[in-house]
Amino acid sequence: MACCRSRLEAEVVARFPGQPDWAQMWLRGTHPALGRSPWEQSVGERMLQRCRRLLDAARPKGRLR
Repeated sequence: MACCRSRLEAEVVARFPGQPDWAQMWLRGTHPALGRSPWEQSVGERMLQRCRRLLDAARPKGRLR
């Protein structure tokens, strides 16, 4: 479980470089698609993959809507 969480955290920090507050907000905030935070959800490989898909949908830094 801790292994999945640490891998997800590393990926989130890489997605939001120079913005640790944004990374922690994404990681620990409740996401409607998951029903809770990715941190709580990533307890196994299957759930880690689900969180990664949600992270992939996150808007990359510097991109305008």
